[in-house]
Amino acid sequence: MKKDIEILNHLYLIVDIGIIGIEEVVKKVNDACLEKLMLDQKKEYLVLRCDITNILSEYDENPKKIGPLTRMSNDLYTNIKLLKNENDQEIAKMMLEGTNKGIIEVTNYLHNEKVMNKEIIKIMERLLKCLEYNEKELKKYL
Repeated sequence: MKKDIEILNHLYLIVDIGIIGIEEVVKKVNDACLEKLMLDQKKEYLVLRCDITNILSEYDENPKKIGPLTRMSNDLYTNIKLLKNENDQEIAKMMLEGTNKGIIEVTNYLHNEKVMNKEIIKIMERLLKCLEYNEKELKKYL
């Protein structure tokens, strides 16, 4: 049970960082198709975050949110990257880097953790499928 809660919290953070990242950069995107892709990603992440929160509530747990230091670090990284080159290709590259990190983390959980709760496995599979789709679509903008 403790491991399930730890995994759910980590999945929550992956999705939450994705939402925050999209909110940070979507307003700087010029290409309407890339903007739509990012907003669709955000919608999917919001649904996943809600589903993760619901499963955590079954364990009488609240999700652990991103700490202020992590948030500040993410914001700083994004702003520095965009200062050098604020264009759709750079934004897609940044989003792709974050997406790849998520794919690695979720894949690692699926392959190496003994999760018995079928709902958690389904969430991980849905998140991985979403991340892999986003990766494929973001590559089109490089």
